Amino acid sequence: MMTTAQAVDNRDKISWGTGIAYGLGDTAQNIVWGAMSILTFFYTDYAGIDPAMVGLVMLLSRSFDGFSDIIMSFFVERTNSKWGKSRPWVLWTSLPFALSIVLIYIVPQGSETMQFAYLFLSYNFCTTVCYTALNLPYGSLSTMMTRSSYERDMLSIVRMTLSPIGKILAVSATLPLIKIFGDDQMAWVKVMGMWAILALTFSGWF
Repeated sequence: MMTTAQAVDNRDKISWGTGIAYGLGDTAQNIVWGAMSILTFFYTDYAGIDPAMVGLVMLLSRSFDGFSDIIMSFFVERTNSKWGKSRPWVLWTSLPFALSIVLIYIVPQGSETMQFAYLFLSYNFCTTVCYTALNLPYGSLSTMMTRSSYERDMLSIVRMTLSPIGKILAVSATLPLIKIFGDDQMAWVKVMGMWAILALTFSGWF
């Protein structure tokens, strides 16, 4: 006779297809995050921003990270829908996150004050708002997909295996693609748009 524990394990078993689909979500995020690892290089060498301004924007933005995590946890905990607590946020924020990565690279020419404001707002919209609203619910999704600790461990293994692929792809291919598309600021916008579409495809949004 099947025990209660066995019945729970069988009912909560995650298929390999579901596990891979879950892992590809982290691949998608890391495509964008990998491309952003050379963001400072873009700011200084292509957009012509003063390195001191870039450093100040990054420094001030870090102070908001902890608060955004707490606020997002509050929203996830109080979300009730037919898709659960975490999945709706993954669906709702994937497209804004993809768009936000493109907006970062559309730095306008103008006064230093205007550029500082644009850098601060676009960078925080992407990292503090959109990325937090996507990544935190995604990270908690596995605990809501199954009650089996073994299946959760397997989901984590698949996620950690697929996660680096996105970053490796973006880091290794971004600069060569920039050269192909014209080696100017618009080339960055085009390449980031391409990464955004690829990330949405991997995340299953389309």
